[in-house]
Amino acid sequence: MTDLNELSEKTDTSVEILQAIADQQGDDPDRIEETLENPEDFDSLIARARERAKDKDAALKWQGRQIL
Repeated sequence: MTDLNELSEKTDTSVEILQAIADQQGDDPDRIEETLENPEDFDSLIARARERAKDKDAALKWQGRQIL
């Protein structure tokens, strides 16, 4: 199983986004990183990440970029 907290620090991406990718693509760290570089359905991943976030108004990060 992938350590999403470690991967979050490595990729500067919110854990919620990584979990949404893992839910959709599997938890292989290489596959998750590949999806970060070339997401097939960005909007769907962000929607899933927002559902997972404890604070629904929290800004999410995707490779260092804030997602509002």
